[in-house]
Amino acid sequence: MDGSKALKKTGISLDDVQIKFYKDAAEGLAAFTKGEFDVYGTWDPYLEIVENKVKTRTIINGTDLTENRTFYFATEKFIKEKPEVVTTILGELEKADQWANENKKEVAKILSTELDLEVAPLQKANDRRTFGVKKIDKKIISSQQELANTYYEAKLLDSKINIKEAVKIDDAMIPSNIQ
Repeated sequence: MDGSKALKKTGISLDDVQIKFYKDAAEGLAAFTKGEFDVYGTWDPYLEIVENKVKTRTIINGTDLTENRTFYFATEKFIKEKPEVVTTILGELEKADQWANENKKEVAKILSTELDLEVAPLQKANDRRTFGVKKIDKKIISSQQELANTYYEAKLLDSKINIKEAVKIDDAMIPSNIQ
């Protein structure tokens, strides 16, 4: 979740808090349950775990504050030399995501084994989301730029990032099953 938007919504500035970033959500959850900090921001399935297993209360819900996305990266060389492979990968990812939308219980079972988490929170998390591959558009670039700016302001990034310069999309590589 974009922490600055959540803080702003509650009237708190970045200067009023000390942010600690955990690269691993499970590590952050463990630190929170041990009392190492007072407020915890996370995403599903860890949100579901906190909501149902930890004695706490939700201060703010991140719904409509930011988008939760996964990004796929390739080197310039790979894109230039193997554009057909990029197209195939994206098309197959979209097929897998559509299968996941139709089989959320099975996805929860698979993820439970892979992530060593209980099935129930994964099922709840899956029920709250829609799987799918989307083309990167101006709205996504803008949202990611806001997030990058927030991370820079919070000193989680050492230098500013220009998302628009980092994103290069050749629409010819996007398969027809992706909008």
